[in-house]
Amino acid sequence: MSKLIEDMYRGNFIPFGEQPINIDEYSRKAEQLLCAEKDLLTAYPECKELLDRFIAISTEVSGIAEYHRFLCGFKAGAQMAAEMLLPAE
Repeated sequence: MSKLIEDMYRGNFIPFGEQPINIDEYSRKAEQLLCAEKDLLTAYPECKELLDRFIAISTEVSGIAEYHRFLCGFKAGAQMAAEMLLPAE
C-alpha cells in the first residue's frame, strides 16, 4: 500500500490525469522567486555555486515535507472513508 501512495505522490500513478498548478498566487510567487534569484546573482555573481546548492537543498527539504503532508492527508482521508463504511454503534 505504501508504494502505491508514494507512486501517487511522485506522479507515477495519476488516476485522474495531470493536474497542473493553475493558481494566480502560485504564478506570482514563482515569478517573484525567479526575480529574487536573478537579483541575487546580479549583486553577488561569485555566490552562484552557493546559491545553487542552497536552492537544491531547500527544494529537497520542501519535497520531503510535502510528501509527509500528503501522506498524513491521505491517511486521514482513508480513515474517514473507513469510518463511513463501519456500522454506527
